[in-house]
Order: sequence, then C-alpha cells, then structure tokens
Amino acid sequence: MKLKSMVVSIFTVSALSLSPVLVQSLAPVDLGAQVYAKGGNGGGNGGGNGGGNGGGNGNAGGNGKGQGNAGGLGARGLGVATEGKGNRGRGLGNNRGQVASALGALNAAHASPTARLNAAPNSRVGLIAAYERVVEDGIALSEQVDSLTERIEQLEDQLETLEEGTQAYADVEAELSRARSDLDGATTDGLNNQAQAEVTALAEAANKTLSPSVVAEVNSLLGIESAVADEVADKVSGETL
Repeated sequence: MKLKSMVVSIFTVSALSLSPVLVQSLAPVDLGAQVYAKGGNGGGNGGGNGGGNGGGNGNAGGNGKGQGNAGGLGARGLGVATEGKGNRGRGLGNNRGQVASALGALNAAHASPTARLNAAPNSRVGLIAAYERVVEDGIALSEQVDSLTERIEQLEDQLETLEEGTQAYADVEAELSRARSDLDGATTDGLNNQAQAEVTALAEAANKTLSPSVVAEVNSLLGIESAVADEVADKVSGETL
C-alpha cells in the first residue's frame, strides 16, 4: 500500500513539474498558428506576413511580433486604396477611348512626323499634314501681328520726339503707315479667317463630326497649339462627343 502511495506521489510531482514545460511548448504553437492565420489574411489582401502577438495590446513598437499584425492591417488598407486608384484608371481609359472613337479617321494624327511629311496629299495622313500646316501658318501669322503691334508702338513713340516737317519725321511717318497697313491685312485677311481655315482643313480629313474635344486631341497628338484655339472651339462648340 505504501509502495502504491509512493508511486502515485512521484507521478503527481512529475506531472506538476512538467506542466510549465508543456504549457511553454504548446502555447507558442497555438499562438503561432493564430498569427500565421492573420498573416495569411494580410498577405492575401495587401502583402504582409504578420509575425506576432502585438498590435492588439498596443505595447508593440519595438516588438517584431506587434509590428507583424500592424503590417498586416496596413497591407489590407493599401489593398483598398489600390482598388480605388484602379477605378480611376479605368475611368480615364474609358474617356480616352471615347475620344479615340470620336476621332475616327483623325486617328491618323498618330502618324509620325516623317510619315506625315511623305504621305500622299489625299490620304488621311496627308490631309492631317495639310491641317497641321494651316495651324502652323496661323501661329506664324499671330507672331507677325504681335511683332507689327510692337513696332507700331515704337514708331508712334519715336514720331512724338521728332519735329514735324523734317525728313526724319516723314520717314518714320511713312514706315508707321506701312506697319499699320500690314497689321490691318494680317488681322482682317489673316487671323480673322484663320479659325475657319483650320476647321475646314480638319473637316476634310475627318469622317465624323468635329467637336472641341476632338480638335484638342488632334492638336495634342500633333504637338501643336492653335493661335486661334478659342475661335476654333466656338465654331465647333455646338457638337458634342
């Protein structure tokens, strides 16, 4: 009987002695499994394999395990943000696709400068090239108007410093008269008709109705900016994509 009691006592003491060891060895496995599960969610949703117990108790900071959970949540947050950006990207793509569709034959504006230079005059690319030259002529004309306006102001100031009736006065007065005449011709016969010339040239290359968005897109593809962009937009503003 005494022997049996001793055996029971020894077994009880051994079991109590081994309990902390068993708890220590089993607890990390259980928590690790939980953390691994959380890390799996983090990785699936946003790229983090969490690594510990922290985050929940707010004491993490320098603790690698606490940062693991925080990283997992952060990754999921970034996953949502990325989704939002993806939606905006699709929206822009749809808008550009709508413009490309409205361009129709004017997609020929994608042709390289060399292709436009060598294109047959009546081809789509050749007609786009002709439109480009009309716009460039307008830009040059606008620069001429600016230059003439500035020169007229200079001559008017110079004339005020000269004595009327002298040869110098007569020479400046004659040059001023020519400058004013040139300016009148550049504006009346040039810029005033430039917008219509650009619309007509682009319409010849198009197979769809023009609109401000279409004109702007073509000019962007060609790398040009019309000197009379507002006037052109007004002429086609009644049309929509």
